[in-house]
Amino acid sequence: YRTAAMLSREHTQLPGPVLKPSSMLVNGVLQRPATASGYLETHPKHYVTGLLDERQSMQPKLVDRPMTAGGALSVAEVAGSVVSSAEARCSARRPRSPRAEARTFRQQRRPTIDRTDNLQAIDKYFLNRVEYEKIGSILRGKVEEHIDLAKLKKVKKIFAQYSNESIDLKMFKEEMRRLLNLPTAKLNQLDALFQKIDWSSNGYISWDEFCTYMQLEFQEKESQYFKDKEIKFILPARVKTTIHRDAIVRIVGLSDGSFACASSDGLVSFWNSQLELKRKRSIITPEQTQRTKQKWITHFMIINEFTKIVVSTGDRELEFFELSNFEPYCKLTGLYSVPLNLDYTCHKKTDSNESMLFWGDENGCVNILVLHKTGESLRTWKKKPKSEGIAAVTLERALDSGGLVEYIRWKVHNDWVAQIRFDEFLRQVVSCSNDESTALVIGCSIGSTLVDHHDGSGAAARDSDAMAAAGAGAGAVQAPKAQPGSFISPIMQPRLRKATDQTVFYVHKGVRTFDISKQKNILVTGGMDRIIRIWNPYVNSKPIGTLQGHSAPIVYLTIAADENRLFSVYQDKCIEVWDILDQNRLLTIRPKGHKVRGDLQSFHYSPQSKSLMLATTDVVSILNIKVKQKVQADIPLTHKEAVTCAIYNPTFKHVISASENSVVKVWEVENGKKVFEFTSHEGSATTCLCLDFTGRRLVTGSRAGSIRVWNYNNGHCLRELHLRSSDRHSRSEVTAVLYMEVSKNRFIVAVGWDRRISLFLDDCGEAVQSVQYPENYWKDDKLRGHTEDILSVASSPPNHLATSSYDGSIIVWNTVSGHVYCKIPPPPPPSDYEDECLDGDLSVTRVLFLRTRAGNREAASLLASGPRGRIHLWNIYQGGKLYSQFQNHPGHGHMVSAMSVDVNDTILVTGDRFGHVSIWSIYEYALHGPESLCPELLFRWRAHTETVSQVDVVTLMQKRVFVVTASEDFTVRIWTRRGEYVGTFGQSTEWSLYNEDSFGPLKVPIDVLVDPKSMPEPLAIKELDKEKTTLDENGASGGSVTGQPQQQQQQQPQQQQVTFLQKQQKLLDDTEISAMVREKSYVDGKGKRLRNERLTPKLVDRGGPSDFQTLRLFALTEVPKGPGEEGKKSLKKDNPYSMFEAAS
Repeated sequence: YRTAAMLSREHTQLPGPVLKPSSMLVNGVLQRPATASGYLETHPKHYVTGLLDERQSMQPKLVDRPMTAGGALSVAEVAGSVVSSAEARCSARRPRSPRAEARTFRQQRRPTIDRTDNLQAIDKYFLNRVEYEKIGSILRGKVEEHIDLAKLKKVKKIFAQYSNESIDLKMFKEEMRRLLNLPTAKLNQLDALFQKIDWSSNGYISWDEFCTYMQLEFQEKESQYFKDKEIKFILPARVKTTIHRDAIVRIVGLSDGSFACASSDGLVSFWNSQLELKRKRSIITPEQTQRTKQKWITHFMIINEFTKIVVSTGDRELEFFELSNFEPYCKLTGLYSVPLNLDYTCHKKTDSNESMLFWGDENGCVNILVLHKTGESLRTWKKKPKSEGIAAVTLERALDSGGLVEYIRWKVHNDWVAQIRFDEFLRQVVSCSNDESTALVIGCSIGSTLVDHHDGSGAAARDSDAMAAAGAGAGAVQAPKAQPGSFISPIMQPRLRKATDQTVFYVHKGVRTFDISKQKNILVTGGMDRIIRIWNPYVNSKPIGTLQGHSAPIVYLTIAADENRLFSVYQDKCIEVWDILDQNRLLTIRPKGHKVRGDLQSFHYSPQSKSLMLATTDVVSILNIKVKQKVQADIPLTHKEAVTCAIYNPTFKHVISASENSVVKVWEVENGKKVFEFTSHEGSATTCLCLDFTGRRLVTGSRAGSIRVWNYNNGHCLRELHLRSSDRHSRSEVTAVLYMEVSKNRFIVAVGWDRRISLFLDDCGEAVQSVQYPENYWKDDKLRGHTEDILSVASSPPNHLATSSYDGSIIVWNTVSGHVYCKIPPPPPPSDYEDECLDGDLSVTRVLFLRTRAGNREAASLLASGPRGRIHLWNIYQGGKLYSQFQNHPGHGHMVSAMSVDVNDTILVTGDRFGHVSIWSIYEYALHGPESLCPELLFRWRAHTETVSQVDVVTLMQKRVFVVTASEDFTVRIWTRRGEYVGTFGQSTEWSLYNEDSFGPLKVPIDVLVDPKSMPEPLAIKELDKEKTTLDENGASGGSVTGQPQQQQQQQPQQQQVTFLQKQQKLLDDTEISAMVREKSYVDGKGKRLRNERLTPKLVDRGGPSDFQTLRLFALTEVPKGPGEEGKKSLKKDNPYSMFEAAS
């Protein structure tokens, strides 16, 4: 059943500390391999890597220092040996200059590539004990994750010992505890595991049920794992003809997702992510264009810290230009060789304004230019005499600047440098070439021989010659000898690094391109042998993985660490995407797919715009990754679509939510971690949820009219229920489902737009995955039932069932006989009530029974969310007597959309269409008779920016009460009883409901905080409303706007424009509703209430006034006279044509 193999993929997504890839667990101690051929792995050993792997002990121990080639050394010994050896060599030769001492203090010599410059800092970064214990606790979180193939065979033998291969809970706990060596604290997980498997609640589980649960759970996790890794591009690529005449030498990505291209003829162009040309400019000065030999650009880069463009030329120069206007700034001439690749670094943590420039040349040398005061040095060079229209300074003169500039040249490769890069994490220079013996080299920028270089050249030369003689042999790097008759300055003389200052990676046919990731701590290389190798940067003996199957040499590699992806480009323009964790191919794009013509010249990947830019001899092109648009990228979302419903399961302490795209997600309420996810109804939205009495099965209803029963812990569909319908293509929407018991028989109740009550007998003995139809309808349901769509259902033991409909009627049924117990019509509106909708808002979207008052004939036991947006309390034992009605929110249009009560019926939680949540105290309210006042309002706050679709009350130990809210703004959130924000399910950080310090840093979610509807209503709007009211009253009778004579009003100056800061509720008339119904885009489902059906997710309003609210108000020059009092328009709903009769 591939249980452990699926577990390995699940654990690759677990958060935790970044562990050094060269580390491993030896007897529970994290250590580095002792030799080059030692045990290598990229993850801690407790990760499951195969089907037969055993779980390792997760007890953290004191971390020892890893072994090196010379034996085990502690941190202090290694650091001490570095300092003492360096001091001994320097003191034996001659006194050191103050400048050399300062430089050595800044960066100690690196004895080996495995020993870092700052050992304590690296140890603190990697071996954070708290985080290590955290990842251990996560891996040990679920009992079923401890079962591998060997233990699964033992479990099978345990089941075989019992009759019918079935065991009960007691024996299951004893056997599993003995097999897995679980502590007492983990026994509650065995109880939960047994209940998840025993979905039928018969008290026994069989071997088949155990295997089915394990397989389905991890199979769903595996499919979700691969689904999250899917990547697609928009094909074909967006192509434009290149404006560059010569080859593009490099593409640089900018922080805003745009690209900068530079060609060898000096033309620089800037493109946005949509391949639109923003600007272009040639960096060749007019004086240089008059040369007989054209200027040749070999490489370029952008230094953002100093807003400079740096280019290297074939004339052995480095030229600097202003980034803003491309004006020439200065250039550095007199280099010994032609620079082919450039890179730089700036010390951001210091105020010394120090930077280092790196370039590789055709002689295989790595050149380093250290600028201790970069700004001052560049300004000094700008004042030098101009050459070809740009201030020029030679390298030798630049070094005579009083110690502001230093130059180092290392002989590293036997072939020209193909790529060079300074890695900030390693603090080392990484370079590559096509030579096998020096394919890739990681070395220090300032080595131990540099001290001799500044104190005297003689000792340095002797040291260099001695190293060259000692390292002579096959493949050894030799220092270049000066040609007869030529003069090489001692400063320009390349030197060899000592063996302890660099690490050499030997690769067949060399390395043409590489990339390194600090986050993943890996190094990838590619070249002419068509193999991508993945390395541990600290181990050069053997790669930790290889990616093969290419048909052309590899020319570009890029790691997208945040996405766990690797992009590779080949000489034949074939692009492949790889998964770093699984080391497998995700996608291949061939030239026939992206349709980019021409020979490949350059490539770049932008993580900001999620796009690849390719430059060829003919075109420039962009390949964009298909990314689903996020409505609010800076706000954590629970679902990608609007959330339709959410419920709390106290059995497993889970919150279950469903969305418009029919995705059901399971969350742990105590920490917000996602447990499971599956799709309930393909192609149709999930509209309602309910649980059975045991909390082990989930019932879902859809917009297409289907109902399904699930073992939601593993996504196993147990049964499918269908409503009775004459037309199979016009199935009605299911608006609510309920689980109830009648005379020891359990039923699933479903209501919806078919206006009938459908009862499905819940018989666990029936075959799994069977299709079931409802029992016969009640006779009273056909004769005296609802005439409009049913919106909600609730039950109260022992035999009461309440349903509410769109026309405001509530019917209480006797579930034993199926007769109507009482029928409650909508009450008359209060005297001060104003209609907020065309139909008077008669719909009742939620009904609830107060179960603690069941059987109390003097108390109000039924709660209704309507009609007219008011909360009603009814006594069902007196023919439906109204005990109280009160307004949920004083604002206009705040209709109640969700209601819930706690287990003791002491508090009532309501949610409205504007995202507000209110908590009322209903303890003893309407318990002994009607009430004239509304109950006590405890708390009210705005929880969402859109309609609250569901609320539920969570009661934990120690009487901790929390509120879970779901909304159409794609989020499910949890709050304290006082309205304090805890978090959003789906956020990156976890919380603990038993620790208030782990709650959200903000008291209010950021989207609610910045929403204009959350702002208090300004005074200007209130005054404007008064003027509009006066206009409505006086406009019909021909009066003036402000009550003054019309002639005086015409002479008044124009008033200042009033800007609306809050959007108003838009009301729809019959004409607009009819047009919307005729233009409906859906096929399944029926009903005249289009606004109550959420067809597509709505984008969240980002705030600001609308076009209507920004209109200017002008005084009327001529007020048209309307008809007299006998001709006034009548808005009576009983005769909508009376207005035309009066006008005629």
